[in-house]
Amino acid sequence: MVGTLVAGPLVWGLIGMGIDHLAGTTRVFVPMGVVLGFVTSVLVVYFRYGRDS
Repeated sequence: MVGTLVAGPLVWGLIGMGIDHLAGTTRVFVPMGVVLGFVTSVLVVYFRYGRDS
């Protein structure tokens, strides 16, 4: 679970950094990527481990 919660923001933050580099902007997409990665990783952990079966 911890790996998923760390990897989500890291991967999406790096994707945001790549988009910033390609678009020529300065740290516009990095925070959006980190937030998107955090939300996605929390949802993945919830659906995988948190729901009652």
